[in-house]
Amino acid sequence: MYSNSLVGDIPDGLERLQDLQILYLQNNKLTGNIPSGIGNCSSLTDLVLSNNNFSGIISESLSKLPNLQVNLDLSNNNLTGSIPWEFGNLTSVQTLKLSANKLSGTIPDTLGRCTSLQLLDLSKNGFVGDVPLSLGNLSNLASLDLSENNLNGSVLPLSSLQGCTKLETLRLDMNHLFGPLQLDFSMLQSLKYFSVSNNNLSGTIPSSFGSSNSSLVLVDLSWNQFTGPIPPHVQIAHLLSLRVLTFAHNNLNGSIPSWIGSLKSLQVLDLSHNTLEGPLPQNLTDLDGFKVTADHLSNFTAFTLYQSVTLTLRGESQMYNCILVTNTYIDLSSNALTGEIPQDLAKLITLKYLTLSNNRLDGEIPSILGDLRELEVLDLSQNKLTGTIPSGLLNISSLSTFNVSFNNLQGFIPANGRGQFSTFDSSSYLPGNPGLCGAVIERPCINPPSQQSQPLHFSQDDHWILFNDAASMSGFCVGMAIGFLSIIVVLVIWAPARSFVFNPKKKSARVE
Repeated sequence: MYSNSLVGDIPDGLERLQDLQILYLQNNKLTGNIPSGIGNCSSLTDLVLSNNNFSGIISESLSKLPNLQVNLDLSNNNLTGSIPWEFGNLTSVQTLKLSANKLSGTIPDTLGRCTSLQLLDLSKNGFVGDVPLSLGNLSNLASLDLSENNLNGSVLPLSSLQGCTKLETLRLDMNHLFGPLQLDFSMLQSLKYFSVSNNNLSGTIPSSFGSSNSSLVLVDLSWNQFTGPIPPHVQIAHLLSLRVLTFAHNNLNGSIPSWIGSLKSLQVLDLSHNTLEGPLPQNLTDLDGFKVTADHLSNFTAFTLYQSVTLTLRGESQMYNCILVTNTYIDLSSNALTGEIPQDLAKLITLKYLTLSNNRLDGEIPSILGDLRELEVLDLSQNKLTGTIPSGLLNISSLSTFNVSFNNLQGFIPANGRGQFSTFDSSSYLPGNPGLCGAVIERPCINPPSQQSQPLHFSQDDHWILFNDAASMSGFCVGMAIGFLSIIVVLVIWAPARSFVFNPKKKSARVE
């Protein structure tokens, strides 16, 4: 009975369909309440009413379907009220999806009796309270999504989920959970995707994080209040499949541990907006996930997630249904990192987004970064970089965002008149960089870039003026020379002038 054009209410009389086993009415424009009579369809094994405009409360009669074994999917409607506690009687159902409704109240403990559940999705509602301890009884559960609710209890009950040994996807992001994350990852040997971002979690990152398994693909702890250092040691053999690692927007300190450079499959690394310090690890160049070319795609394919994942990249939230090979991203901005930019970063040949802004990096911009031909975003602003902007960056034809403002760069701004650099306005270079010159910032250069030698050094507060062209400079010098020679001639041939200059005692005498 699946269609995509049905409108109005479901007609009465469904209770008479005693032999009905499958009812698919998703992706229509059905309205009104879900008929309670459906609960009398005693042979029903699969019920999908998602993506409609149903409203009202969920009838407890649906819990009386004795043979419901596959799906109960009421997602993407306008249902209100709470989950009936009687849903705990659905002990044979494998998939329960109530996401994207307007449900409220607490998540009933009775769901812990639904021991056949493999997927439980209650996301995008208004549930409050704790994560029920009873969910730890769901030993067959592979995916649990409680994201985008108002859960406001302690995160401590998560320890009960360690009994869900088949769990692959665990999403608790975008809630109001608080407290330390006391979860033993080593007990979740099937876990692939774990996100608790956008909560109020505190304490340190669990040391067991790197000892879970060899299947972990995504770990997102961003936008919390975690403190202390990133665990300095992990069992890297258990993280060989990790594609996404984000600890952004916390209060982490210390240095970036070297084990991060050993994550051979990593494609997204976001440690931004912390207080990390010290140099960038030299072995970041060992991240093979940033070197995958078309010739090696067969060995490094996309990973499809149970549920879509929302990542904040370049300050914008983007949703992904899978982690693509092309999503290569490094954001270490807004920390206290020091030292130079490693030249070997140029080995990450398929890197698309590199953001190192708002740190304390010094030295020059490596010219070899021009080898990153697929780079789309390069943000090095708000550092202490010196030297010139390498002309090698002109080789990056895909560059759409470039920012080196608030540094102490000098010299000519490279431009070839046809590449991406010709599209960047003055905000890519200013404020800061008082020694830079070029048409884009309306500071003419004295010499063309090929004739520049030692760069001039200016402080951030210096005010300076460059001559408009080389002719005005040469004219000024010739005039000075002629004036000086004229004075010498007068002193040589006119005795009174010579006496006036070299005999101070007679300077006040009248010259006849």
